[in-house]
Amino acid sequence: MAKMTCRLEMFDGELLDSTGTGFFWKSYPFGTLDKFLISVITNKHVIGEYERVGFVVDVINKDGIIQHVRVHVEGIQSIALPHPEPDCDLIAINFSTVIDALGKTGPRPDVIVPDSRHALDLEQRRNLMAVEEIVVVGYPDGLWDSCNNTPVFRKGISATPPYNDFEGRPEFLIDCAIYPGSSGSPVFLASSGAFGTKDGKNLLGSRMLLLGVVHSVFQHASDGELRIEPAPTATTIVPTFKFPNNIGICLYADKIIELDKLICKQFVDVKAGNRAQGSLRVQFEQI
Repeated sequence: MAKMTCRLEMFDGELLDSTGTGFFWKSYPFGTLDKFLISVITNKHVIGEYERVGFVVDVINKDGIIQHVRVHVEGIQSIALPHPEPDCDLIAINFSTVIDALGKTGPRPDVIVPDSRHALDLEQRRNLMAVEEIVVVGYPDGLWDSCNNTPVFRKGISATPPYNDFEGRPEFLIDCAIYPGSSGSPVFLASSGAFGTKDGKNLLGSRMLLLGVVHSVFQHASDGELRIEPAPTATTIVPTFKFPNNIGICLYADKIIELDKLICKQFVDVKAGNRAQGSLRVQFEQI
């Protein structure tokens, strides 16, 4: 899981303005497993209207040495594909375009990339228990191990049955601390050693499957009102104090699979998509 995510840094000019979490995703628009596209999935509100975004990733240089680098992408909107539903807070960034922009002799990302085979759909979720163990991977409050370029792992449980749509929406709740920088964090169904099934069976083994992605958090305001707000990307001072109540709101992986189908239609040209080639600037720096 440590190599599935990347720290996202949104810049206002030269100033770092906010941070968030993204995770890699593989799509197969050509119908074969040997030809694929790599995207970074995150929330729409993380990218917002920013044009310059930094991706902190591991790469392998021409000498075979792993380095931690920050890939600066100017013109991010030209390679962004939001989910078409206004209320679905998901967006895909065409990272294959970024890789190609670095050139054939440039560093290659050292990442692990899941695909739809690693994501739980509705039929699979119907066999889950009402309460399941989960792991959230990301960069809460921008925290990370910058020396080793690893995210922060937090463990929790499903706070609503993962086979139900919370309030009729394709969402579920988790009991896990969600802080600024957690937006876009993947949520994994995580079982180690043994796990139970809805029909009462106890199975030996381990599971690590993508259940969904964090997009919002319940916050309790000092005036006593409970609010739903996007998981913040930056820490700000506000007149009304708000306290996360450790209940995160997540989109099911089904919505990622929907976005995957759009990726296959619109990100077909691995070599940068003609519409993006002229407006994209990619640079990297070692950190």
